Amino acid sequence: FISASKLSNLNKLGQRLDLIEPNNPLQFSLIPLKNSQTFLPHVHEVHKFNETETNTQECWVIIKGRVLAKLYDIDTSLLASIELSQGDAVITLRGGHNYLSLEDGTIAYEIKSGPYNPITDKRRF
Repeated sequence: FISASKLSNLNKLGQRLDLIEPNNPLQFSLIPLKNSQTFLPHVHEVHKFNETETNTQECWVIIKGRVLAKLYDIDTSLLASIELSQGDAVITLRGGHNYLSLEDGTIAYEIKSGPYNPITDKRRF
């Protein structure tokens, strides 16, 4: 067990901290965000895992601060924009997503299915 405060202390550089190797079936990361920090919207592509087609499913849990979550359909049309704050979570099973930090010091946990290859498992739009 690692608490949010211990993880925050481990991550003094303010950069994403991947706590599980990318070849494992479950990924867990700590993501610190500055105000207005974001990334390109993307969808996780279908890929093979143990001879089965699958896609990366993802969950974000907001530990501190606020984010604007944008959720997209599989055709990349916007479905919803939702503000999340401490204790809130969002799960993406299919379709795309994007997150925008709404304040400095925001911290999120990202939990997703693996193994995960950031080059081949996501398509940005």
